[in-house]
Amino acid sequence: MLDVTDPDSIQAALARFGRLDCVVNNAGAGLFSVFESTPMATVRALFETNVFGMMQVTQAALPILGAQGGGRLIAISSGAGIVPEPLLSVYSATKFAVEGFTESLRYEAAARGVSVKLVEPGLVRGTNFLARTAESAQAVPVPAGYEPLVRQVMGAFEQEGPYRLATAQTVAEAVVAAAEDDSTQLRYLVGEDVENSVRMRRETSEKDYNDWALARVGGQ
Repeated sequence: MLDVTDPDSIQAALARFGRLDCVVNNAGAGLFSVFESTPMATVRALFETNVFGMMQVTQAALPILGAQGGGRLIAISSGAGIVPEPLLSVYSATKFAVEGFTESLRYEAAARGVSVKLVEPGLVRGTNFLARTAESAQAVPVPAGYEPLVRQVMGAFEQEGPYRLATAQTVAEAVVAAAEDDSTQLRYLVGEDVENSVRMRRETSEKDYNDWALARVGGQ
């Protein structure tokens, strides 16, 4: 069992394999919460797993991959790291950090022959990650005045949308595709919802994106 927040655990896990061909940074935690009432200890804990843990694994793996003459580093990001969602401000912040860190790292890692990739799933229903995220929301109180927004967002989250969503299987397939891809492609989207979000974020004007983003949550 690898604990990404424990350097000794990371070193022990890497030593078990002897050789590394591909490292997948898949450890992560989620959080639904109103930021105003989210304890900073909770914020820091999420960053420890989603950002600093990922960085520690990456920093430990790079010398091994470099000494071998190359390899692959894959980070699992999220659609929330591209288009933020209500009640996911802290989680989105961690995934924006993963996005920025990984895109910058690709240039450094290339000097050692190491290829860096980002897999970006949209919503994936029916996973332990989603269940634990819902459980974590119960520990953060909802301040007065936010109840209508929380009810609206949670209700929308539970509804079936118009898009074909990612599954654990399709995410795994994207990871394999990234691991086997020798091209310079950085990002691998998984799910029609995140594909649409990326299209709106990156291929439309700021005004069109803003109108679309607000309309999704009933904004004006």
